[in-house]
Amino acid sequence: MSYKTHISLTAILGASVTRVWRLLSNRQKVSRLHDLTDAQLHDIGLTRSDVRRASEISFLVDPTRVLNSWARERSLAAQLPDPKPVLQSPPLGDPKFTDMTSCPAPRLAA
Repeated sequence: MSYKTHISLTAILGASVTRVWRLLSNRQKVSRLHDLTDAQLHDIGLTRSDVRRASEISFLVDPTRVLNSWARERSLAAQLPDPKPVLQSPPLGDPKFTDMTSCPAPRLAA
């Protein structure tokens, strides 16, 4: 025996209206972000250009989700450690290492 999923037209219409309402509401919220100062935007992990770019994306895309992902990416990138050199070579011009046969292999940085 098989069961068919039946979705009523009312449910589809209600979901569509809800999606459009949420999209319009979120676009209005993004437009209010233009009124914030650069320092306030920085506090929430955004830049003025982020807000401008989000305002210009397709009408079918929720700009708040895009801004959220950009802020999250920026936050995660800030948590990464600064890149450090992996190998440490002997100082150039060191008299102990003028002959390449006596030069030890590079050491790992501490």
